[in-house]
Amino acid sequence: MLNALTVSIAVMIIVSKFLDCMSTALHITHPNQESNPFARIWMERLGVNTVIWGIFTLSLVVTTLVLYLLFTRYNTPYYKTVFIHV
Repeated sequence: MLNALTVSIAVMIIVSKFLDCMSTALHITHPNQESNPFARIWMERLGVNTVIWGIFTLSLVVTTLVLYLLFTRYNTPYYKTVFIHV
């Protein structure tokens, strides 16, 4: 039960980030439209779509790594519960 909930939360994180990036890619056409100054600087240097989908890729890698660690090295109910509640 806890394993299924942990995987479900990870999938929801990835799906919500994908939808966030998709809506951002549809609405932002110029770096000046971005409200995050850090992201705006990178968008000016690398391009809007490159940064948007790069951030999605980074979040996918981090979420997958955390899920992998939760099922291998930190495979206890405590850590999975912390992941679910944070």
